[in-house]
Amino acid sequence: MIFNLKILRGDILTFIYEVAPSRVKESSITHAYFEYYDFKDILRSIHYLKERGYIEAKVVQSPLSPDKKDVFYTITADGMTVVEQTKKDDSVIITKED
Repeated sequence: MIFNLKILRGDILTFIYEVAPSRVKESSITHAYFEYYDFKDILRSIHYLKERGYIEAKVVQSPLSPDKKDVFYTITADGMTVVEQTKKDDSVIITKED
C-alpha cells in the first residue's frame, strides 16, 4: 500500500509537471486517478506534495457557481527537480515511460 502511494505521488507530480506552466484543477487530478486509487489516498497525496513544497495551490471562485470555490495546482521549481530526478524524495517514485 505504501509503495502504491509513492507511485501515486510521483504520477500526480508528473501530471502537473507535464501541463506546466498551466495549472491543474483538483477535480481533474481526482478524476484521472479515482478508478485506480482510493479517493482519500489521492487527496492525501496532493496534500503531501503541497506540504513538501512541490506544488502550490490557488483557490479561485468557480465561474459556474457563486457559492463554490475551485482549487488549482501548479508545480514549483522544487517539484520540477523531483520529476527531473535531480532531487530525491524517498516518498515519491517517478516512473518513466519510454
